[in-house]
Amino acid sequence: PVVLLLYGAQFQPSGDVLTLMGIALIFMYVNILFGRVLIATDRQNWLTAILVVSVVATIALDFVFIPWCQNVLGNGAIGGALSFLVTESAQAVAGIYLMPKGLLTATDFKQAARIFLVGGLMVLAIWWLRDRPVAIQVIVGIAVYLPLALVLRVIPPNDLVLFGNLAGGVARRVRARLWSPVT
Repeated sequence: PVVLLLYGAQFQPSGDVLTLMGIALIFMYVNILFGRVLIATDRQNWLTAILVVSVVATIALDFVFIPWCQNVLGNGAIGGALSFLVTESAQAVAGIYLMPKGLLTATDFKQAARIFLVGGLMVLAIWWLRDRPVAIQVIVGIAVYLPLALVLRVIPPNDLVLFGNLAGGVARRVRARLWSPVT
């Protein structure tokens, strides 16, 4: 819907590509963190090997996915995004495997599962509204995500305190400006 709003109907096929790239972005973020840990723990050779294999795999997958998506879906660009998503997610799996022992604990994996659950439930709620205006989807997404994130303790308590302090500081500044005497 955002693509239609901003660019018009001729760009509608790019919406599916952007959706896949948005999912890949999650893995890219995780891979950046894993890459920094691998460098910091003197495992940069593994990181280089993962990146080289990923480049080769992406190109090979492009030769398979792009024509297939063009024939089946009428949009070869989806195939390119799909191959990128596959290699980024494979990099994340490799990164988890190569982390120093003890760095990732069961608690970390439980937290990740809660985050994916909350995000998945938000996506499910929005999916039912995919034909509605984007503003409604955003409002419903927030209305679903925030309570679930609080109930499932996705946001750490220290972060909640930090957000509360920041919001309080902003509110105090706004009140001070609104009710300060004019000189």
